[in-house]
Amino acid sequence: MKKLVLVTILLALMMASISMAGPTYTFTAGELASMVKSFTSTGAVSGALAVTTSGFYSDTITATTLAVGYEGSLAPGIPASNPYHPWASVGIGFPWQPAGPGGQSAPQGDLTGYTDYALVFANDNDDVWKVNLYMNTGWTDSPYSETDTFSENGWTVINPGETKVVTMSLAGISYLNHVSNIGFMIGANMDSQGGNPSAPDFYHMSVSPIPAPGAILLGSIGVTLVGWLRRQRAL
Repeated sequence: MKKLVLVTILLALMMASISMAGPTYTFTAGELASMVKSFTSTGAVSGALAVTTSGFYSDTITATTLAVGYEGSLAPGIPASNPYHPWASVGIGFPWQPAGPGGQSAPQGDLTGYTDYALVFANDNDDVWKVNLYMNTGWTDSPYSETDTFSENGWTVINPGETKVVTMSLAGISYLNHVSNIGFMIGANMDSQGGNPSAPDFYHMSVSPIPAPGAILLGSIGVTLVGWLRRQRAL
């Protein structure tokens, strides 16, 4: 009976921790596959974006570790046109703008109530690349006339063959109910030093939605409880 009470209390506490945590926004695999090139950093030159869900990049040899793969060329441009030379980055996402080439609505224009935005990244390239989550909020058109606000979470290094979950806090971001551009950036110091790519070079980055935090936690709860009960029976 005591064991049953302890298990019940443990479950209640863990379920309470799930309910207290705010929801994290992530894209579906289908939404990730419909992303487009949104922008490049100052002075940078980027080629056409190739998006694949076939499990392989355009060479049909390099496998995508996660659901959706992105590849394209990137170069920092000449120092005179790029004050951050040899840095270069490209933004990939959903730029909100009138219908036309390169423009499409974000799948979620209102992130009110979400506490974080997160995605899983895998570097399928042989060079060191960095990723960063970003969004623009605020509708500048009349009658809203809000301030365009750019927010990001900071660059995360993804080494060749490495997979990481990257999370951006939404705390303190203005106009979360009016998201005008959302996605992620891929960038690097393109100087061929310390595993960095050369200039120009190709990136190969695959991305997946993050699993539901509740599902992850409930799975870990199950494993923990099974192990605990087995130890108790062995006593």
